Amino acid sequence: MKKPVLKMLFAFLFVFGLSACNPHEKHDDPTDELQKLWNDFADAWNSLDAQTCASFYSHDAVNIPPELVIRNGREDIQSFYEWLFSMHSAAEYRHQILSVSRSGNMAVERGSFSVNWTRNDGSTWIFNARSITQWEKDDEGRWMIKTFIFNAPPAE
Repeated sequence: MKKPVLKMLFAFLFVFGLSACNPHEKHDDPTDELQKLWNDFADAWNSLDAQTCASFYSHDAVNIPPELVIRNGREDIQSFYEWLFSMHSAAEYRHQILSVSRSGNMAVERGSFSVNWTRNDGSTWIFNARSITQWEKDDEGRWMIKTFIFNAPPAE
């Protein structure tokens, strides 16, 4: 190859590399979009709507709650939420995103959430958790939960 061609190839690769790695492009950080999804999820949770909660998961998603069996697939996850909601007359779910890492059509989120529960007998209790959520874009470009793992933080 001749030197002008090499220089042009190097310049092209340099510019392409800079544009591909630009951390300031809005579409690279899905945090706001994911937080909106969590807000919508919270609305469904607070309505004790298991079917809508499960609709935020991909068809082959995995839900890994502490001290309970792993739930595989949207239908199994929906049945978990139905079971959970059947014991409560009200709930207030809040989710906070702490960090997000994205690569292509996948994102991994570290978060925390709390649920203020009212049992069917009127008693109340609070569940606090920390979470890892693997998000994946579906064929229509929507972020869906692929894996949701959570546990309770240590007592303070």
